[in-house]
Amino acid sequence: MERLITKSEILHNLQDKRQDLLVFGVLEIGLFGSFLTNNANLDSDIDLLVDIKKDRKTFKNFMSLNYFLENLFGRKVDLVTKQSLSPFIGPHILNSVEYVTFSS
Repeated sequence: MERLITKSEILHNLQDKRQDLLVFGVLEIGLFGSFLTNNANLDSDIDLLVDIKKDRKTFKNFMSLNYFLENLFGRKVDLVTKQSLSPFIGPHILNSVEYVTFSS
């Protein structure tokens, strides 16, 4: 039976992959949603809020980062930026997100 990854494991894996994430221009990345609140199930995706350096904000880089994270966790990742957040749900996400910071 498949074991569900925990919030701590997600955050730890992100910290362990710091060097790889820096290559994508990640300044910070944070967990929100069902894995943060321990309400995830085997079908849940991992919700991540990311801030990327201005010179790395390209569609290709964003999609490559998303694929990298999906391969890392072995499940779908919903990767979003602050700019793409809905004005309705965005404030809730920003108040609940737990960040791992990658700036040097």
